[in-house]
Amino acid sequence: MKTKFIFLSTVWFLSGAPHYEGTVPESWSMTREKNGIQIYTRWIRTSPHEKTRQVRGILTLRTAREQIASLIINENQAREWMVFLDELNYYKGNGNPEEWYAYGRINVMGKMVSFDVVTNNHVKTDTATNQTVITMNGMPGYLPVKTGVHRITGLYTTWNLTDLSPKMTRIEFTIQSDMKPVVPTWITDPVVARLLISTLEELRDHACKIQVP
Repeated sequence: MKTKFIFLSTVWFLSGAPHYEGTVPESWSMTREKNGIQIYTRWIRTSPHEKTRQVRGILTLRTAREQIASLIINENQAREWMVFLDELNYYKGNGNPEEWYAYGRINVMGKMVSFDVVTNNHVKTDTATNQTVITMNGMPGYLPVKTGVHRITGLYTTWNLTDLSPKMTRIEFTIQSDMKPVVPTWITDPVVARLLISTLEELRDHACKIQVP
């Protein structure tokens, strides 16, 4: 239950869409570190007069990049470690094997309140740089809203997986949402950091089961 509240708080309190064209985002600043997981934040401009907070978690695993990507891309594997979700379903893209859609639902307060999110997802692998980038951006209109469920209207996440060696992978997970903030960032920043650490710890625990020998 605690993890679900952290997830909802993160989506609800992060604000802003991808940065305003023609501007340069600020440099990242590390705000927390735990068990090899580092959390960074920065401000980015989303319009001539508005800024938003962007958060990133970084860790290194002794697991092949392709295997980590599979934990995110494969629906059955994703269900095993995305424990904060009560429902997770993937849908095929429009004939593009590198595109898919995802539906996630969370129940809180003893299933009295439900939230869901729909994302359009893409995966790209660059063999020249040994990188795999997975983007998951909100697409709330892709599926109809269910009665009694509150739709999260915007979410922007990116998984950047980079080979450090054939047996080592650097993971960067970045998140932001376009929902308006309702409390100060000094309150929400620790909540966001806990979510990212919790998410990456779950991923690490499952990745350890498939470590490269």
